Amino acid sequence: MTDVSAQDCSPSATAPSADTQELDACSEDGKTKYHLGPSALSGSHVKSAKADQANGRWQVDVEFDSLGAKTFGDLTTSLAGTGKLIAITVGGTVISAPSVQVPITDGELRISGQFDRTGADELAAALTAGAES
Repeated sequence: MTDVSAQDCSPSATAPSADTQELDACSEDGKTKYHLGPSALSGSHVKSAKADQANGRWQVDVEFDSLGAKTFGDLTTSLAGTGKLIAITVGGTVISAPSVQVPITDGELRISGQFDRTGADELAAALTAGAES
């Protein structure tokens, strides 16, 4: 287990490179530190990401390509019910880190949280940019 207590999560800190096997990362608000394992899925497998509102709450709906759907399905199947977290990162920052309750095998992901419209639009754009890189 790596000690992430020395990780600098201040707003002026440089985001770590996401190209490594393991990554020490911070949440968007800088309050939570994570030690992440190797990335299982890159943004290149994001087919689309769009901001949407349901029941008055903003969310981001993500659709993976066929390989991304299979990889994400396998990953969520192995994590479902274990209490382990799955981190969604953009630029070395953890955007969301939920525990997986059930496998997500249909290639579609909904990221919800404390988003306003701007935050949801920005996350969708960042995920889409990852698909284009």
